[in-house]
Order: sequence, then structure tokens, then C-alpha cells
Amino acid sequence: YKEFGLLGGIAGWFGGDYVKNKLIEAFKDIDQEIVENLEKETQNSGNLGKVLKTRTKPVVLDADALNCIALRPAMLKDLPVLSVITPHPGEFDRLFGEHHSDSARLLKAIEVSHTLNILILLKSHYTALVRPDLKVYFNSTGTPGMATGGSGDVLTGVITSLIAQGYKPEVSALIGAYIHGVAGEIATREQGELGVTAGDIAANIGKAIKQVTARSSENLQN
Repeated sequence: YKEFGLLGGIAGWFGGDYVKNKLIEAFKDIDQEIVENLEKETQNSGNLGKVLKTRTKPVVLDADALNCIALRPAMLKDLPVLSVITPHPGEFDRLFGEHHSDSARLLKAIEVSHTLNILILLKSHYTALVRPDLKVYFNSTGTPGMATGGSGDVLTGVITSLIAQGYKPEVSALIGAYIHGVAGEIATREQGELGVTAGDIAANIGKAIKQVTARSSENLQN
């Protein structure tokens, strides 16, 4: 924000110094807002670190929690055994360094999962559950229409609810991703690929569970 030569040139076309000064003032406000947000993220990272140090049971971390850890990577060592993190590629790279392919990212996830004894649900076109025992499961459900804001929050909620009901974390992450994908498929059929929202996915979780359990019953009978 120190260089305003370009802004000054643009402002000259639209009112001279008055517009230039207004633009500079606006950018200062944006700069201040960024600083304040960084301070909040730093504070949140500290709070999260305190929580993790007191936890012994698995936790599920997504979105801002992962961004907080990216600011203080040492917190990764405080994650309870079999905790679940659910990063998309951008969040994964902020945590573990830049990767230029899905395969490179997957190999790194396998290494990290084994080293830290945690579960990594790496969200992508083919979401992969990476386990500490070096096993990898690829989810077969879902549609491109699920690439919408808040979809990951719904996934986190499903996984967390399953763990709260007593299912093992590795089972909860696996089943949760599958159910989440089925709910997305139902929502896509109803709303179209471009019309799906996170609320549509959440609203169809019940239908997805019913559909999955029905399939399981049929397979057991056969």
C-alpha cells in the first residue's frame, strides 16, 4: 500500500487530487482491517492451542481451525490420537507446504497421518480418507454441485455427530463423507448442479442416511 502512483494516475481521470486522496484513505482502512483480522487470527490460534493441550479425546478440525494451526504448525503435535482434519487442497498446502499435484498432496497426507497418528480427510474431486495405518479410502459419492460455500461445514457436522454417537473416528470420517456425498447427490437432483447450497445438502442428510441404511440391509439379505 506504499505505492500510489498507479492510483494517482487513475484518479487524474476522475477528479484529480480529491479522488486520489479518497482512494488512499480507503486503502488505509482496508490495511487496518487486514491488520485487525490478523490479530484476531493470532488470538484465535492461541486459544485453540490452549484447548488442544487439554484434550485427550479425538477432535474434528476444519476451516478456520486449520488456518489457525497453519499460523502455529507446532500445534499439530498436540492433536489427540485419531483426531480428524478435513482440509481442501488450499488449506492442506497452508498446513504442509505447497504441492503441485493431487498425487503429491496425497503422498504427503499419508506421511503426516502416519507420523501424527491422525486421520486426514483430504477433500477434492475424489475425497480421500488417509489413516495412520497407511490405508487410504476414496469416497465414491458426491457431485461437482457440492463445491459451494458451507458444504465442508456440513461434512464436519456429520462426522462430529457420528463420533458423538460413539462411532470410532475412522468409521465416522468414512461414513460421514459417504453420507455427505449421497446428500449432495439428492440435492443436485432436486436443485440442479448450479443451484445446490450447503443448506440443501444439510436438509438431505436424513434422506441420505435412510438410503444408505436401506442399501446395507439389501446387501446383508443378499
